[in-house]
This record gives sequence, C-alpha cells and structure tokens, in this order.
Amino acid sequence: MEISDQLGYLLFFVAFAMAFKTWDVRRALSRAKSDWKRAHGEIVSSLITYETSGTAENRSSLYKADLSYRYEAGGRERRGKRICVGGQFRYASPSRAQDYCEKYPEGKSVVVHYDPKKPDDAVLELREETSFAAITVGVLAAIGGYYLVT
Repeated sequence: MEISDQLGYLLFFVAFAMAFKTWDVRRALSRAKSDWKRAHGEIVSSLITYETSGTAENRSSLYKADLSYRYEAGGRERRGKRICVGGQFRYASPSRAQDYCEKYPEGKSVVVHYDPKKPDDAVLELREETSFAAITVGVLAAIGGYYLVT
C-alpha cells in the first residue's frame, strides 16, 4: 500500500469519526432542547485559562473561558462548568475566551439548563460549538477521496 493510499484512508477515517461526533452532539442538543429543565443559577468564577505546548523556540498557547456556576436541581445545590452542548473549544487567541468571561462575569444570575435524569449534566447555552466540524468533515473526506483515487 502506497503512502498516498494510507493518507487517504487516514483522512477518510478521521472524517468519519468527526461526522459521528458531530451527529452525536447534534442528537444530544436536540434531546436537551426538548427534555432538559431550567434552573436559576449564579456564576461563581469566570476567568481565562491557557495551556502551552511546543518547544521553547516554537511555543503555542490555547485559551479557554474557565467558568464555574452553581444551580439547584433535584433538591440540592450543584456546580457546573460547561457553557454549551458538546463541550467547549480552546482558542489560539484569548479574545474569544474573553468574550465568554465578559458575557458571564462572576456574580451574574444565569439560567442553567440541566438533564433531569442526570442533574449534574448542565450547560448555560442550548447550542453546540462544533458547527465547524461539518465543514472540516467535508474537506477531509474530499482530500482523503482525492488520495484514494489518484
């Protein structure tokens, strides 16, 4: 098997895995919109965290809005960290993380959406943050198909 075939299969597999993940998140979002309950909550902490990787000469950082909120569900106080369904991305620039911290400052009253079957499963926004995945899937599948055909 040639390298181009291996690359084609790898890209096709990654595209398939991303398509499955996107489908799974959209299914979870649909369920959340129809079945989840709402509770009043409060932002406990709102700050930007970052991770660095790479070598000393070529270091990169990824930024994330690290939020914590409390809400009551199932008769007791609970804590959550997720902003939206499907998780939260880390960004190459701190500006997007800063946007979330400004939207959800410490002490702000918020509406928390939670799963009544698993009340610890909660988010602040009933939306997904993986919409770019659909484009990525198409691009990877096209590149993978190109390598398989040529």
